[in-house]
Amino acid sequence: MLGMVVLLLAGVITATPPTNPWYTSVLQHLVTGTLSGRPLVVYLDETLGFSTSQLIRSALHDTPLVLADLRMQGKEWCERQTQEVLRAGWLVHVALLGSNATFFFEGLAAQECNWQPQYLLLVNTQSDSPDVLTEEAFSRVERLALLSVEDQASNNSSLSAFIYSFFPFAHRTPIRRTAIRSNSTSLQHLFVDRFPSFEGYQFQVASWLDDYPYLYLSSGGQEALLEVRELQTGEAGGLQVEILNSLGDALNFTYTMMSRPEDWQWGELQDGAWTGMLGEVHSGKKNFTVNFFGYNVERTRDFDASPPYWMEGYGLTLLTPPPLARWRAAYYPFHVSVWWCCVATFLLVVIVWVMQGGSSSGDGREWSYLLRPLLNQSLPGLPSSQGLRVFIATWCLSTFILTIAYTANLVAFLSVPVFPPRIRTVEELAASSLRVTMCDYGEFVPEALKESHNQYYRALGTKLDLYEEYNATLPLLIDGSHAFLESYSYSRILLKLNDYDVKDTYMLKEQLYPAHLCWYYRKHSPWKHRLDHGLVMFVEAGLVQHWIQEKTNQLLGRGWQREERETHQDSPLSLKPFRLPSSSSSLS
Repeated sequence: MLGMVVLLLAGVITATPPTNPWYTSVLQHLVTGTLSGRPLVVYLDETLGFSTSQLIRSALHDTPLVLADLRMQGKEWCERQTQEVLRAGWLVHVALLGSNATFFFEGLAAQECNWQPQYLLLVNTQSDSPDVLTEEAFSRVERLALLSVEDQASNNSSLSAFIYSFFPFAHRTPIRRTAIRSNSTSLQHLFVDRFPSFEGYQFQVASWLDDYPYLYLSSGGQEALLEVRELQTGEAGGLQVEILNSLGDALNFTYTMMSRPEDWQWGELQDGAWTGMLGEVHSGKKNFTVNFFGYNVERTRDFDASPPYWMEGYGLTLLTPPPLARWRAAYYPFHVSVWWCCVATFLLVVIVWVMQGGSSSGDGREWSYLLRPLLNQSLPGLPSSQGLRVFIATWCLSTFILTIAYTANLVAFLSVPVFPPRIRTVEELAASSLRVTMCDYGEFVPEALKESHNQYYRALGTKLDLYEEYNATLPLLIDGSHAFLESYSYSRILLKLNDYDVKDTYMLKEQLYPAHLCWYYRKHSPWKHRLDHGLVMFVEAGLVQHWIQEKTNQLLGRGWQREERETHQDSPLSLKPFRLPSSSSSLS
């Protein structure tokens, strides 16, 4: 049976008879009163003796619990348990340490085991030194405590209980003792936060400073990215720098970054090994990474992920089609279907006119007579029949309305360039003759497109061309033969910041693989909750959104949003003020 246990202790523990070890009395205090009915995961060392084991079971007989025998192989026990038993935050683990207890937990600490309890209480049954808290086997536990007494061999009527806590980042007295006082013990008092401050610790961050607007090189020039080096304070900028600086001030830590990964890879699983920035974290060379990473199954299996701080996907940038030739404005005021209707109507009018005897000459010039109103030409004469006069008057009125509409539209289309229809959706892009290009830096997108169940995504994957550098991909975009695929914000900034001469482009509104972005820590990092808490606070306070907006404004200028709206507006007529063409303008 599974559950959560919040451990509260009485301050002064009354000595038990010699046949009843002191820790059985402690455990009874844990499960009675405020802890009544709460389940436990109890690690019991059978080397303590059969009678002791029976006393422990008797003390906890009314408490739902999971028992683990410390004589087993830790890895073997781990494989038989559910994820709730191994790492659920609503469970409290209690371990009665015997002579060989750490051997069991060393097996649990193996990388293959997902054992990471949030609360672990060690019970010192052998009067051992509290240095057991520093063992590597317990390093992944978020809240760790050791329960002991002042003198277990004392014959005094009472024994004073203490809680030992280990603070990994403390320079002085990393192990601290706290007395348990009556009626004042709480969960926070028993399991103190082991990471209230990082005591000036310097985190090693796996980074690539080419990730607008999240992380980029603010000084030193782009040539610095060609070499792998540790960056000095002030050389990096972006959203992540703002977050890390704010967290560092609050939690007392510093950090270093690298300009780029040694293998020039972002981070993916290849042949069972992680590459790029994620590879640096997975191998233990770096503590965590803060670049553009979203959640996926492989990453969350091998790394600890932070809460999400932003949502973004991959955008497709296309070259804006050039405006139509000016001479086409002569027929562009009307849709093709309207032109066909006009032709059909004119032919019908000519036939009706002839059938009504509108021409007595029989020379076949009826069409020229009826065409004159369409060209704003006067009629040479009116028919003698009253009925035909009404007919020609109706026709002249209709042509007058038609020519006025044509003239008004013609002026508008001569004033504003006319563009052909743009590709607006992924479906249209997949069906078009355009190919797709992307820089190959070790992201999951190329393989995901090729293996996608979505037919349009799969079509994009089949015509995706990968290159090593942007100098090879962007010329294809400029030529109009390819659509450029890259993370949405990055591509928007890249095309405007660098000297690629990329102009008149637009991005599809639909983003591929939109995902919540997060940080990735090394697996089983017990201190990550401190950084996670600060990250969540920044999101809830709106600071993340503010910093992204601020960094984008610094890179593109404060008018970039207005320019982008004007560039991507569907109707050119709504963008520019109406103006009449000059007298010297002509169709070309």
